[in-house]
Amino acid sequence: MDINITELEKLVIENIALNDYTAINAARPETVEDVGGVWSDCLDCGPNEINRVSIPGVVSSLVKKGLVETNGETGRDACVYLTDRGLEAFKKLFPKKNGE
Repeated sequence: MDINITELEKLVIENIALNDYTAINAARPETVEDVGGVWSDCLDCGPNEINRVSIPGVVSSLVKKGLVETNGETGRDACVYLTDRGLEAFKKLFPKKNGE
């Protein structure tokens, strides 16, 4: 993968993949279906503390890079999904540790 991913984008990718509200409740995903949709107002419910004000701009950048997609809704109904490429980036950025 030859995409430049900023440090903040890495944190958001990790918070999507390991979100408390994923289909597998913050466990390490193997497929995009494991992640499912994460409500955009819950993107700070993961392993990283992220300033909520920066999240929309970071998500927009990740969409442009093809790493996430949204459901097109706004407000409380807005969801963010990792794409296959986004899951691949997550796995490369955050490789499994021993015992995972």
